[in-house]
Amino acid sequence: MKKADPKRLKEETFQVFLNEEQELRLWVTSISFTTIHGEGIFLLGVHKGQVKIAGHSTQWKDLFLEEKQLLLEMIGESVVDIQHAIKNISAKPIIDMLVGMKSLEDVDLFDRKRLAEEDIYRLKVVLDGKVVFAKFSDLKNLTKTHIIHVVEYKGDWWNQHLFSLDFSNENPDAVREYEALKIELAN
Repeated sequence: MKKADPKRLKEETFQVFLNEEQELRLWVTSISFTTIHGEGIFLLGVHKGQVKIAGHSTQWKDLFLEEKQLLLEMIGESVVDIQHAIKNISAKPIIDMLVGMKSLEDVDLFDRKRLAEEDIYRLKVVLDGKVVFAKFSDLKNLTKTHIIHVVEYKGDWWNQHLFSLDFSNENPDAVREYEALKIELAN
């Protein structure tokens, strides 16, 4: 991503970038990640305690692929596969990722300092067979932009998530019902 000339508004609250596709990316430190592109503007990230559903954006897949590459560079030796979320559905404006590891014990080998440099931290979520990390755009407001579920590849969590993902992507009517329920509960 190449930096364009920063436009200073309110003492560097905003930084403007042009990426390879010449989309304008705008980092809004007090809100979260904003992208301006052909489909309009969307905000990526949810503050702690906030409930928010956003319309689907094709940019979510691109952001997933960028983060997937970053994770593979940092923890790739133990990663078997990384999956994304249900396609074409309104959702929390957070990139959800499922990381399948050879062994969940390999999580202890992650370079926490390197992860922290990317604002990725292990959450205090305690679930048998799953470790959860989050990427934050704002640590003051605990604004999460990515949730990274780390599980054993082909273990129970992996199989359950993949079953749900495959079912959802193959059953658009069920997805619309699920989407309507999510929107209703968020409001």
